[in-house]
Amino acid sequence: MFGAQQIANLLSPAKAAEAFDVVTDAARNEFEQPLQALFAAGDRLQSDLINLTLGSPAASVNSDEGAAQPSSRAEQISSAYPFAPHYVKVFGSEMHYVDEGKGEPILLVHGNATWSYVWRNVIPHLTPYGRCIAPDLIGFGLSGKPDIEYSWAEQAEYLEEFIQQLGLKNITLVLNDFGISLAMRYAMRHEHNVKGMAFFEGVFKTFASLEEAYTADFRPLFKQFRSGGKGGEGYQLLVDQNLFIEQLLPRAAGRELTEEELQRYREPFREVRSRIPIWQFARSVPIGGEPGEVWNTMTEAVEWFKETNLPKLLFYGTPGGLVTAEFVEWCRRNLKRLKVVHVGPGVHYLTESNPHLIGRELARWISELREPHEQSV
Repeated sequence: MFGAQQIANLLSPAKAAEAFDVVTDAARNEFEQPLQALFAAGDRLQSDLINLTLGSPAASVNSDEGAAQPSSRAEQISSAYPFAPHYVKVFGSEMHYVDEGKGEPILLVHGNATWSYVWRNVIPHLTPYGRCIAPDLIGFGLSGKPDIEYSWAEQAEYLEEFIQQLGLKNITLVLNDFGISLAMRYAMRHEHNVKGMAFFEGVFKTFASLEEAYTADFRPLFKQFRSGGKGGEGYQLLVDQNLFIEQLLPRAAGRELTEEELQRYREPFREVRSRIPIWQFARSVPIGGEPGEVWNTMTEAVEWFKETNLPKLLFYGTPGGLVTAEFVEWCRRNLKRLKVVHVGPGVHYLTESNPHLIGRELARWISELREPHEQSV
């Protein structure tokens, strides 16, 4: 993640060396040992991907079904959030959501440490094709912050009830990060109500071990996130020190975020207690049978995901954060009716690095889903 942010800096070559030194020194001084392996990985990734970032491959996209339209990384990425607020009461708390466009619902579900703001540049591409609804998960964004544990299971229940409260039918799901696993649970339980699933950079399978879940460079830090309960090592990093918002999210964006964008992402988590949902998600990756509630549900959901004939669209970037090239191949081997689109250089938050390409490809895919003839399996 950290090295890939510096790859993005290469798009402004005059600033690259200085930016890399400043960011590296600052984070090394603050976090020392936990992050040194990540920066070493970043150094290698920067060297390996310099040609990809500055050369012609970064200006094109490859798809299983032919080449997508070229996309310029200089295309304007807006920091504005011009959407009217909407709220619905779910289990006694207000959940905020964006509601733009008309027609069948396109439900965009964010993941950890973000909120509906992450979809701001994608939604305008989709409004001609349906009603875009982007909720803030409970405890995130502009949604309420009730006194709950914020476990993965609770988040899944809130999302399912949100869909029920709005009466959404024939849903197309667009998912990132933990939004994928939460929506997989819903789709498994209500497959008749889902038309297709588009997803990127998240957890949608179980892992036998930490070694399988993370590469050696990333393993130490994410192991710390799972260490201890409230007040433990992971809690201190993510809740007390706010590491995810101040360090990981900006460096996993794939480009240098503006000050306005950084402030938007910080705003929901100003208070220490407000960061508990971030911590709970970070320790909810299903690894080696733990956490039990996530492992049991996702074990069933993964098998369903492999068998369902629902159309699927996977976006991935290079080098990727969670969805590596190996993970993409797992998807190709195991998932039916899958289309794969490479969006060029990117880490985890691909809607920050190449939102317009993602928006256009989603629009094309959704329009194909809504053609009157039945697609072949």
